[in-house]
Amino acid sequence: NHNLINYWLQSTAADYAAVCFINLANQNKKIKLHAIIHDAAIFEIPEEEFGKFSKENTYLNYKNISLPTKIEVLYNPAK
Repeated sequence: NHNLINYWLQSTAADYAAVCFINLANQNKKIKLHAIIHDAAIFEIPEEEFGKFSKENTYLNYKNISLPTKIEVLYNPAK
């Protein structure tokens, strides 16, 4: 059944994305992971670190797989 295969692929991809987000936070101690929602994550990033994460498209890596990722940086100067 195509739905079963589709479910398995999407669920595996979302799980892998979560692992990549956690790995990114663990490798960069200056950023704080606030939430993972399906295949998206919310991080708190100090302003001086924006340059590292402001690329529109980049890759998150874990083990031997690279996950193409679109990063959107939202600036909140209130903090």
